[in-house]
Amino acid sequence: MLKLWHLKVIREVIKTGSISKAASALSRSQPALSLMIADVESQIGYKLFERANGRLHPVPEAYYLVEKSEEILEQINSL
Repeated sequence: MLKLWHLKVIREVIKTGSISKAASALSRSQPALSLMIADVESQIGYKLFERANGRLHPVPEAYYLVEKSEEILEQINSL
């Protein structure tokens, strides 16, 4: 089951463009975020990022997931 933290991590990786920058912004280690992304991808059954030339490139499904995540996170913040 995906947790709010998973959604925040995916959002931050897309926002910053790298796992290292996302890890720094979230005060976590890069390996921890890499494992979390792999876990999310395993749970949902598809890749969220294409890895090329040492960079992550979000696939269209990742943008859709983040869009829906933003709605969920905004609703939780308004509680």
